[in-house]
Amino acid sequence: MLSRPLRGGRFWLMITIDRLMKATILFVGLYFLSAPFLNPSIALAADTLEIKIEGLEGKPRENVEAILRSPHGIIRPDGTINLPLVRYFEKDVPGRVREALEPFGYYESKTETNLRKVTEDSYELGVLVRPGEPVLVTSVHVDVEGPGKEEVALARVVRRFPLGVGDILQHELYERAKDEIQSRAVGLGYLEAEFTAHQIRVNPEEKKADIELILATGNRYFFNGITFSGTNSYPHRFLKRYLAFKPGEPFSYPKLGETQANLRNSERFSDILVSADRTGAKDYRVPVDIKLTDAPSKRLRIGAGYQTDTGPRFSLLYQDLNVLKRGHAFDTELNVSEVFQGVASRYIIPSSRSYLSYTALKVNFQREDVSAYTTSLGMFEIDRERRVGPGRRAGVFLRFLYEDSDIGGERIRSYLTLPGVKFAAEHYNNPIRPTRGYGFSGELRGTAEFLGSDQTFIQVISQGHYVRRISKSFTVHTRAQIGLSVQKESINDMPATLRFFAGGDRSVRGYSYKSLGPKDDEGDVIGGKNLFVGSLELERAIGESLGIAAFYDAGNAFNYLTQMRLFQGVGLGVRYYTLVGPIKLDLAHPIDKGSPVVRVHLSFGIGT
Repeated sequence: MLSRPLRGGRFWLMITIDRLMKATILFVGLYFLSAPFLNPSIALAADTLEIKIEGLEGKPRENVEAILRSPHGIIRPDGTINLPLVRYFEKDVPGRVREALEPFGYYESKTETNLRKVTEDSYELGVLVRPGEPVLVTSVHVDVEGPGKEEVALARVVRRFPLGVGDILQHELYERAKDEIQSRAVGLGYLEAEFTAHQIRVNPEEKKADIELILATGNRYFFNGITFSGTNSYPHRFLKRYLAFKPGEPFSYPKLGETQANLRNSERFSDILVSADRTGAKDYRVPVDIKLTDAPSKRLRIGAGYQTDTGPRFSLLYQDLNVLKRGHAFDTELNVSEVFQGVASRYIIPSSRSYLSYTALKVNFQREDVSAYTTSLGMFEIDRERRVGPGRRAGVFLRFLYEDSDIGGERIRSYLTLPGVKFAAEHYNNPIRPTRGYGFSGELRGTAEFLGSDQTFIQVISQGHYVRRISKSFTVHTRAQIGLSVQKESINDMPATLRFFAGGDRSVRGYSYKSLGPKDDEGDVIGGKNLFVGSLELERAIGESLGIAAFYDAGNAFNYLTQMRLFQGVGLGVRYYTLVGPIKLDLAHPIDKGSPVVRVHLSFGIGT
């Protein structure tokens, strides 16, 4: 059997990188470890006036540090210290410290200062704080009056009031709880809710404090009729699906904001204004007016990018977001790269219940030529998807698939009727550079001969990503991919796109695209029934847009658990975050005998 030639000089690049990147890895690694100590602004401040605080810890210390920052003018324009101003600042320190500690219950703190000369142009101001005994809460009276007194959600917030008898008085907790109680009342429709009593009576000499907080809810307001104006292109029934509320429900400002976000995310309107006329309310029912300006419904979008897996790639997307002026959508997309060529079209019929629910008819033709296989397929799909919660979607589908594959010198033609269910959930604090959040998707699909297919099998596919910031500069990223197959026939009868492979930019870095998996007798990778891939990555932020990362990947495709062998890759990477997506460069070392020392993984794209 003839082996495939190496593509486009990649082997030469690999050898060159092997010689050059050892120094780069060493440099990045040293910076990764030493960067927390390289802060020239702190070093410069220590050479002029250092303020050394003793006797405090935690948030009280942080508040004192904030209020004792060196005032403007301490350092003259010629770089010398302004000693008279320093001595004036020193006399003011006890009062500043007392002011900074009162919110934490310390009303009679004692502060001693000591200014000493350290070097010819450097001084140290020692601040010794004795906070004294804190003021304790001796009584708490928190209550709700008015029509909303029996609201369960409001009563729950009142019961969670964070200060009780015997606790140290903390003004921050008091103010936060006070705001939460009023915000909850307003969120439940009690727009006139206000406190008739809100006071803390403090006796510093006796170290006692009494808290009284009484909220009068006033009458409850409700949503009334909704008016859409400014657009005649979309039917009223279609626009109603973007509403986060219904007439008759309790009025809520967050629901207005959610409605505006829903309309904005539809990409159908260039200007959106959602307003509620509280002054025009009758019988406490508030009318809502939504003014919309249509955006062009027909669009053409061009995209380009590069991935080590696929080489240069190009895409062309045409969209019509208002077919027949019914709010239906049609799109068709062409994708071309070194290893993949395809065209996919969708006709989307929106649901009247939710803006994230729809029925779609899909047609897809594609060809893929990678080191492991060559395949061509045609597919028609009916897809029904529904929003089942914030950031969560579920759906059912029915696919009709014809595929012609060449794997390991064997030609496979498959006709499949493939029903399935799917679920996806996603929540990130930032869509461009998340530091907290998760994403998950899963799919269960299968077929049998009685459905007209030439095979019988069931597959489960899932993948997930979790990100969390562990310090000011460091973020941990984890991801996993799992695939399982229960198959009546041999793996040799499975079409290429339904087999599992590992390796590549988004799989096990350090190995080429889809180069890992079971092999045939001639040593060619032919894919497996099952898949497991896991990744752990630690990223250090450098400013707003740059980051460096260290990562570990492991995974493989396999037919049986007893035959599973995990291939591993480790390395360093650079991340540059832009408004159109990240640019990622990874230098990965495969932990496998006979593999190259370093493999480059690069990916970026615009409009793709």
